[in-house]
Amino acid sequence: MEVYNDVNGNLVNLFRCVKYHPSALQEELQFILMSREQFIDVREQIKVHGLTDIQRAARFFILIKESFGSDLHSFGLKQKDMEKTKEYLQTVSKRLNQVIIENIDFQRILKNYDKEDALFYLDPPYYETEKYYPD
Repeated sequence: MEVYNDVNGNLVNLFRCVKYHPSALQEELQFILMSREQFIDVREQIKVHGLTDIQRAARFFILIKESFGSDLHSFGLKQKDMEKTKEYLQTVSKRLNQVIIENIDFQRILKNYDKEDALFYLDPPYYETEKYYPD
């Protein structure tokens, strides 16, 4: 059994949309560009309430892919093949097929999924970079 858990709701939403709705997500990303203006617009739009899960996932995906070092705040100046990136979503969807996706406290994950032969990988923030992790 594989379980993916994260405290970041936007990341969990993205994983769920990639798993269950990759085509809808690709369609939402149809006109994505490597564009500072689009990046800044998306950075503001993701804060708006009322987006569908697909819309929110698409905007978060853009922020990850177009920001410098995936920091979600600063536009990255490196060119990327966004078409290839969008196509990869189908591959990721297949990989997530049997994965349980959670968005709960790590202590509940340990309690709910602990078995004799379980292996847990807990990825804490890197030392002295905690300020970069809002969650």
